[in-house]
Amino acid sequence: MPSEPPTMLPADTAGPALAAAVEGADSWVEAIGQAAERIRALAARAGTASPRKAPSASENWQLAVGRALELLREERFADALELVQALPPASARDTEVLLLHAVLLVHNGRLADAENLCHRLLALDELNAGAHYVLALCREGAADGHGAAERDRFAAYLDPAFAMPRLHLGLLARRAGDREAQRRELGQALSLLQREDASRLLLFGGGFGREALIALCRAELRACGAAA
Repeated sequence: MPSEPPTMLPADTAGPALAAAVEGADSWVEAIGQAAERIRALAARAGTASPRKAPSASENWQLAVGRALELLREERFADALELVQALPPASARDTEVLLLHAVLLVHNGRLADAENLCHRLLALDELNAGAHYVLALCREGAADGHGAAERDRFAAYLDPAFAMPRLHLGLLARRAGDREAQRRELGQALSLLQREDASRLLLFGGGFGREALIALCRAELRACGAAA
């Protein structure tokens, strides 16, 4: 049976949980997973909402994608992936569906599959900034920090308003001990996050909202001696 969605927690809970996870994780994807586990534990003590019904077979695939996004918001990543994988063949060339599918594969720890799917997506739309960002996460997961940074930089070049590649570059710089790059990238991420599109935060924020990601940037900037 599908797991119940977690109770939403305020940024003053989610932000510190995410910052603490970043301290002990080897990658951004791992940090997201660790922080989500901490928040689920807190949410379990706070109580959970009632489970929602799965979509009926009669729903068309566009509505199913909307439902998958709801499941992503609820951090029900396995359920969302199952739903997307059941979409009809007509969705296989839709770049938005492919991007959502790749994000869900990352959340389910299937980085090699996500990487392959991103390359399929880029064959359809080589300038898709989101696909390059997801590839950065995959490269980091494969211990290829240089390749991850290259993908992040390309994503940021393609879409200068895209906050998450800057945040990821800042975290990569932190792990590499490059404080100047850490301050620069996190400072840009902090500015961009304040006006980032809400739907893009849902897709790429790892289950964390605007305020939690802003709190993470500020904590990381303070840690490297920058004003936040």
